[in-house]
Amino acid sequence: MSADFSPSFFYSSSFFPFFVLLILLLTVIPALLISNRINRLSGGDVRQLFVNKKNHWIGVLVTAQFVIGVALIMGMITANRQMGLVKQAGERYRNLIEIWNTSTETDLRLFKQKVQSVPGVSGISLGNMRLMNVWIMHADMRKENGEKFQTTVFGLSGDEGLFRILQLQQLVGSEWETLPERYGSAVFVNRTFANLVEKPVEELIGEPLGRYMDSLDSVSVIAGVVEDFYFNSLEKKAMAVKMTRISSLEDRLTAMQIRLDGNDNGLAIKNIRQLWEQTYPDEFFTYADVYNTFISRNSKVTEMSDLLQMYSLISILLTCFGLFGISFYAVRRRTKEIGIRKINGAKTYQILWLLLKPIFGWIIIGFAIGVPLAWWLMERWLQQFAYRVDVSIGSFFLALLLVSVITILTVLWQLWRTIKVNPVESLKSE
Repeated sequence: MSADFSPSFFYSSSFFPFFVLLILLLTVIPALLISNRINRLSGGDVRQLFVNKKNHWIGVLVTAQFVIGVALIMGMITANRQMGLVKQAGERYRNLIEIWNTSTETDLRLFKQKVQSVPGVSGISLGNMRLMNVWIMHADMRKENGEKFQTTVFGLSGDEGLFRILQLQQLVGSEWETLPERYGSAVFVNRTFANLVEKPVEELIGEPLGRYMDSLDSVSVIAGVVEDFYFNSLEKKAMAVKMTRISSLEDRLTAMQIRLDGNDNGLAIKNIRQLWEQTYPDEFFTYADVYNTFISRNSKVTEMSDLLQMYSLISILLTCFGLFGISFYAVRRRTKEIGIRKINGAKTYQILWLLLKPIFGWIIIGFAIGVPLAWWLMERWLQQFAYRVDVSIGSFFLALLLVSVITILTVLWQLWRTIKVNPVESLKSE
């Protein structure tokens, strides 16, 4: 069972009061109480502030900060890794734009010839449908053993440039560009199609499409198989795809995909727009960035990634402020003790360890609680994706490393300044 953690809730006004209350509980209130308590203590008594059983609530609150920080950092790392998976799946759409028109279908071939000369354009394909709005068929299918089943099949079509434009990986079969020369009517399918009909990809080549799929197309043969690629969110498994090679001479060519070289896409699009306005002065120029369209269909990942980055940063900053305040007051009240220890021969690293030891204890406890909590939450969140990363052990240790380094850097400067003071001056100040 998956948990549908809606990122929009954490941006909403309903969550804001809770977030403010959490900030007050874990930062402002402890800081005020600690400073008030320390101001009433002598230097020797300050140590008791951190070890006395009656004051364990201080360690609890600081540990709670570490729990939240570790959990958020782990969540951020996991969400970013899932975002990396989305970007990898959509990499074929990067630097790919699409323009379409419904009133000048027969003229797109002329526009294709003109666009080929635009600097920054590396490839063009014409088709009768947009990539992100492919034809969806609810098809009756048959497995190799004759068993019937129903499934959804995506129908995609394009001219000789489509295969190169989409950077598809061909598993077996004829070349897409030469299909009309070898077959009168042929289609490509994807790996999922082959898996659904339970037929090895090599044995599908040359088979009639009608043997495995009931459709109006009774003459096409399967001429090639490509690796799966994705149109929609990674929440869903890859669908079966049927790709039809069309001729550039067909009448209804309403969509054009243009591959840009990525050097200056803005300038290339500007030149394409100007060319469009010259060719079709009465038609409005409309285009879509296919990569951005694909990423937007995975908004659950992008929103969660942005959300966790924001809250992780806030949590780290609040923890740093709290630790700085604690170390500032504690060190000031232990100046005499530090001076006496130095006069008695204590090394700098020994004093540092004495002061840092409680903080390391809080980190370890926070890590022990935060890791299982973050693992459980992220596992539940990831269950909604058909294609997902795992919560890695590396993210555990990276979270621990980040929290430890940030904590040490926060308090070390204050501690180091106090330790390097002449012990005689320290005793005079007391």
